[in-house]
Amino acid sequence: MREVPLRLWQLIAAAVIFFLVGTHLIIMHLGDILSFFGADMGEPTAWSSVMERASSAWWTVFYGIVLAAVLYHGFLGLRNVISELSLSPAAMRVINRALIVVGIGIFAFALYIPIST
Repeated sequence: MREVPLRLWQLIAAAVIFFLVGTHLIIMHLGDILSFFGADMGEPTAWSSVMERASSAWWTVFYGIVLAAVLYHGFLGLRNVISELSLSPAAMRVINRALIVVGIGIFAFALYIPIST
């Protein structure tokens, strides 16, 4: 029963990933559709567009949310797979803490990159 809230958050993270990555794909790769509706994004892969997004607080928050959702969803899934190995509770505590530390480290490093530019 203790796993239910974690799994619920994993499903919520999956929904966030679905909608935000879908938004990213539409903006970055389906410019013709956006142009049809009057929202011209220019050339999203041009260096000037990349640097503009990297310096935008809104895009930093957007990608930060995507990153957090992906890391949570992925690391919780990895934890669930590892827990199927029937390891001792002490080993699972070490694995849980290691996954948390690695996840926070990846999040901090990946978010530092656009903030530092």
